[in-house]
Amino acid sequence: MLYAAGYTLNPSQNSWVYSRTLMTVDPLTGNASVIIDITGSCDQEFDRLAFAPGATYGTDRCGDAYLYSVDVSNGSATYIGTNPTTSANICVHPTTGALFSIAPNDKQFYSISSSNGNATYIGNTHTSSDFGGDKINSLTFAPSISNTSMTSTLDDISLCNPNNTTLTPILNGGTEPYSYEWSNGLTDPSITVFSSQTSSYSVTITDACGSSITDEVNVEVSTINAEISTPQELTCTNTTINLDASNSSMGTQYTYLWSTNNGNIVSGNTTLDPLIDSGGVYELLVTNTNSGCTEVDIVQVIQNIEEPIATIDNTGPLLSLIHI
Repeated sequence: MLYAAGYTLNPSQNSWVYSRTLMTVDPLTGNASVIIDITGSCDQEFDRLAFAPGATYGTDRCGDAYLYSVDVSNGSATYIGTNPTTSANICVHPTTGALFSIAPNDKQFYSISSSNGNATYIGNTHTSSDFGGDKINSLTFAPSISNTSMTSTLDDISLCNPNNTTLTPILNGGTEPYSYEWSNGLTDPSITVFSSQTSSYSVTITDACGSSITDEVNVEVSTINAEISTPQELTCTNTTINLDASNSSMGTQYTYLWSTNNGNIVSGNTTLDPLIDSGGVYELLVTNTNSGCTEVDIVQVIQNIEEPIATIDNTGPLLSLIHI
């Protein structure tokens, strides 16, 4: 939005009516639309605007530093303070928001307090000698070449167990070329790191105009373990056994699920020690419900239920028992 402050014309008198007039201007046509038009004495009217980050300032028409804060939504002006040593021209540094001004006669350079309008002398703005030297009449800060809304997107990453991952910030705004400085000392736009545990990485990105932004990413490593101990054999006398997965990851965030294609689970298929009564291959799936990571382990259970065979060794001498 383009704003302007100035005076309105009285059509009946064909003259300017001095008033505090705030207008919006169409940059394509130059047409102005008045937001507010209030006639008053010159020390109650502003005719210049200066924009700071999050604030707008105006000065009065009298040529003194009657400093106002201006609400551009309705044109209302709130008096801040007065310091007649400065001119009506004020300018705002586009990055810091600091106010500056030029004195009307001796062209001295001042900083202006945005809280009370007081002026602090900085220096003389003569560019040559005091006799006929060029003097500065007004100040205007150009907007920064760099896009001050430079942003970086670097989303957090979740890994299932220690692994490599690539970190690439998505940058918007600023002025190319960019330089990168990661917290691990690397300077590439995209880096690959091995994370064995949950870690944080940060990157500072600086553009060609010196503007910088820092972003941070958390790499969460979800270490998960599924481990089944070597089971006992099933026999004629040992017809059921409990499988043992107590060395697996444990906690409220973990769930367990047993399955088999050729065995039989009697009970406890969602526990760490299910009861089984048949040989076969058994699989345990461990899931971390927080991260969605899973781990699997498999075990073979042997079932030995063959009946024993009794044999007689007849290779020795044959004995006869005679009853007398």
